[in-house]
Amino acid sequence: MAGRYGAAGWGGRKSDGTNGWSARGMFRTTIPAGNPLEDRVPIGNYVYHADMEGQYGNEFVWQDGLLGFLEKDRWYSVEQRLVLNTPGLNDGILETWIDGRLAYRETDWNWRTVDDLKIEEVWLNVYHGGLGTPDTDIQMYIDNLVIASSYIGPMTGAPCGPETHTGDFDNDNDVDGADFLKWQQGFGGIYNATHLTDWLDQYGSGVGGISAGNVVPEPNSYLLMMLGCLLVMQRTRSAEVDRTIAPPFPSPTGMTGMLKNNYAE
Repeated sequence: MAGRYGAAGWGGRKSDGTNGWSARGMFRTTIPAGNPLEDRVPIGNYVYHADMEGQYGNEFVWQDGLLGFLEKDRWYSVEQRLVLNTPGLNDGILETWIDGRLAYRETDWNWRTVDDLKIEEVWLNVYHGGLGTPDTDIQMYIDNLVIASSYIGPMTGAPCGPETHTGDFDNDNDVDGADFLKWQQGFGGIYNATHLTDWLDQYGSGVGGISAGNVVPEPNSYLLMMLGCLLVMQRTRSAEVDRTIAPPFPSPTGMTGMLKNNYAE
């Protein structure tokens, strides 16, 4: 999503609040072996905004509940909401939900300093950025894309949506003792107490219980919701890995300090 993208907000063309902005999606190198998140693909946003300090945008992974670290070969429902700020105030909003669960929220963005800069364009394109080149084919499928000015919510039925069971840690479409064992093995790393609550709530029922009833945003003429289903099929790469995304393994609370780092890529 962007405003006046041709003038600024990409390729080192710094945003100043009057010339443009952008909030693109972003993916990083697959997490290497030996990390509790190994073989997962980190995704997030790459943002050009009025308060940016460097020439290039800020990038960050959606880290709430570690929901922005995607498994390969499965579908995800990905929702994003962007609300432009009031010129002169840092009250812009950017939010993301993965399978109906909040993965990222920040409510102090400064997208613009003038009122005539709006949400002007939406793209659906994917490319491998930076100076490096991939050493293998990378496949990603996007389906059931919806753009609206009010809340949408995860779709029902295949290929993605509320039937995804948040307590189904072994991805076999039921919630049972095998999932509890999976949670025990990953506790303190990929899983935390919230995941145990999901398992307890769903045990024996096989129902994901995703509800977006309390995340309905208010109507806003400068608001845009995007909902789509995403299937990542990227194979593990041998390229060097930026371990700032997933160091040996910090706690979820320790990872919040990694948000909004500048990268010249």
